[in-house]
Amino acid sequence: MKRLMWILLGIGALVWTSIAWLLHSLAGSGEAAVLGISRMLQVDPTSTIWLADILGAIGGPTQVLVWIGWAIGMAALGLVGWFGSRVAHDAETVSRSIAESRAPLVEGEIRERSVSTAPPAPPERPFDG
Repeated sequence: MKRLMWILLGIGALVWTSIAWLLHSLAGSGEAAVLGISRMLQVDPTSTIWLADILGAIGGPTQVLVWIGWAIGMAALGLVGWFGSRVAHDAETVSRSIAESRAPLVEGEIRERSVSTAPPAPPERPFDG
């Protein structure tokens, strides 16, 4: 169970990292994208230069925010893994102790005493004599 959980968390970390890289590259390319689209649509660049300048100015800080968001997400995945591992370990410990207490009979014996299949002995009579 722990192995499956860690595999799923690893896949989640890969997906989260891929999303972060995508957002990081998009955050840094806003200025170039606006200028490229302006040229492709043959729009006067002076009408969109303000948008390109704004995107260029916030590109660096936005990339830092993406890094911070990535680190918080990875820390959350790590905490989920750590907590899940602890819960799985505790569950194994509890199931092991339950399994040990459920199997009290071994070859006709109960943990502290023996079970005899012989008929009971007759009660002793006091000596009269």
